Amino acid sequence: LSGSDEIGNNENVDNDKIYNATNLIIWGSTCKDSSTPFLVASSTGASTEVLHCYLDEIQYYINNDWSNENSLKEWARKTVIRPDSSGNTPLMGWMAYHDAWIKRQLDPSTCNTRELSRLSDYWELTQRMLQFATNNDPGNNDHSNQHPTTSMLVQLCAAISLYCPISLLEWVVSPHRQGIVDMSSQLVSRTPADVCASTPDRTTGKLPFHVAMEARPFSFDLTSFGKEKRVRYTSDNPRLEKNRIQMIKKLLTWYPDAVIVPFQLMTCENDASVEAASDANAILYSDQSKMNVRSRSPFLQSIAFGMSWWHKMNTANCNEDNHSDDYMGLVQLLWRLNAGQTTSTKDDVSGLYPFMLAAATATTTLGDCHNDRLLVDTTFNLLKKDPELVTGALIAMEK
Repeated sequence: LSGSDEIGNNENVDNDKIYNATNLIIWGSTCKDSSTPFLVASSTGASTEVLHCYLDEIQYYINNDWSNENSLKEWARKTVIRPDSSGNTPLMGWMAYHDAWIKRQLDPSTCNTRELSRLSDYWELTQRMLQFATNNDPGNNDHSNQHPTTSMLVQLCAAISLYCPISLLEWVVSPHRQGIVDMSSQLVSRTPADVCASTPDRTTGKLPFHVAMEARPFSFDLTSFGKEKRVRYTSDNPRLEKNRIQMIKKLLTWYPDAVIVPFQLMTCENDASVEAASDANAILYSDQSKMNVRSRSPFLQSIAFGMSWWHKMNTANCNEDNHSDDYMGLVQLLWRLNAGQTTSTKDDVSGLYPFMLAAATATTTLGDCHNDRLLVDTTFNLLKKDPELVTGALIAMEK
């Protein structure tokens, strides 16, 4: 797994050798379908010992500073959720392979108390993968020394909503996460799902629903050491956006009122620019005295994020008349769930109607996962809800 004994034992290795080593490291290599050995191992029933060995090796790579670039260290951590060309990730593969057995163990009518240690091992590995994916790893090889609360775990799942399996989110809030009969060393506070979904983060004040909306596809600039050429890596697959929507649906099932809890945005005084309106995070300006806090509904914020009416274009299925949810995008979902939200209401932050905000928002807001066709289609569907807005806008411009 280490790829090169020479690199692993020599502290005075130069950058060129380190770069060559990154190409030799097995957990960092990929097949033609972009799958990594870790994805194959986690998706085909490899033991927890083997998978921990992979994670230990990744942690060793990070701890020993084989690279001075934070992007390479981040790339190493994200191996646990790095998708192949079909949108499958190691975390998804791991949960899919063991999901049926885990659900039987969490059900009092089908559980086997003699399998408690096995379930505990599975949970320990899963929690460690979750921590790697969200940069919350303890930073050492002791992978059993942390017991985050249920609310914290829900927030972590929401932070990787593009890559987190629904089955993991359900496992996190299970009252018997590590078995029907908890061992004394596993006495961790359990919080009901509805309470977790309605509990804001202590630091940011955001609900898991908000965090799931803001989750971005990870992307890195990988530099060849000593060379000017940069290799851009980004995860771009419609399946990931569909996974986010499923996560948000589950969170809204637990706390339906989250759909009307607004985002709190920091904007500059007298600044209604689209750039300010479309930033996913609070916008910080150098002149703090001129900042204002403004609210924006999740529906409008999804448009400002560059999200779409359909998460994937398919002429046969992208038709609201067939009531199919398979291709429904986040903008359409939030519009359906919030009956009081109209497409003729101006955005307080930008002063634009929803269809204008969609047209003005750059597709790069969320990386490369939304193409121009989706953006144009979103603008069209919003305008179709109230076509007279075009006339009103033209009159306003003439005045």
